[in-house]
Amino acid sequence: MIEINLLPPQYQKKIKTINCLNKLMPYLFLGLLVILGFNLVLSLFIFQRKTTLNRIKSAWHKKMPFFQEINSLKENFSKLSQEYNSLRSIANSGYSFSELMYLIYTNLPINIWFKEITFKEGVLTIKGTVLDYQKDVSLSLKEFIDNLKKVAKITKVFPKIKIVSQEMRRIKDRRILYFELSFSK
Repeated sequence: MIEINLLPPQYQKKIKTINCLNKLMPYLFLGLLVILGFNLVLSLFIFQRKTTLNRIKSAWHKKMPFFQEINSLKENFSKLSQEYNSLRSIANSGYSFSELMYLIYTNLPINIWFKEITFKEGVLTIKGTVLDYQKDVSLSLKEFIDNLKKVAKITKVFPKIKIVSQEMRRIKDRRILYFELSFSK
């Protein structure tokens, strides 16, 4: 087929451009569809990943109290095992803890009271108070410690007896000394 183009040259270029665009348009449209499809698939993939991540995060937050409770139980277990080992060392050391407490009690003056007795990691700690009854409170505490140091069985088990802390208070007309003693090896 012979084509005769009688259009002026300026229009001939425009028609060639339009014909070229008509040939390229399906490919451009197809390319645009491919890009849109790729973006759609990518966004669906990202959305699915985000929902999976959110589901995992919510499951983690639901189970977090259990993990915290397990960690606190582990800490409590380690503390209890330390106490158990220290008490076991007392039992295996060859001296009777009740006899030791009896010796401390027999040397206890009338104006000294114990409030708390703890034994951890080989250290016996006694917290108590001294009331100013017939003697000075600090003198009563010093005499008590000196008497304990004179008992051979106590010094054999706990050679170091020292005052960790003491605090003087006054209630009405009485002076009260709060103290903490430490018996260690």
